[in-house]
Amino acid sequence: GLSSAIWLVALLPDQVRMERCDPTDEPRFRRLYLRWSILGWIATALLFGGIWLMVTKPGPG
Repeated sequence: GLSSAIWLVALLPDQVRMERCDPTDEPRFRRLYLRWSILGWIATALLFGGIWLMVTKPGPG
């Protein structure tokens, strides 16, 4: 779903960029990390929301 799309389109490429980032370019690394962190929490919240909906969904009848 949406969480997987966020991971594939943003989180994975940002993680690769962070790994390849020049160690002396701290401002770039901080920007990448901030974006990665925010989008990662959003993706995680979407997953937990989906689990919560599945667990609390009333049964038939």
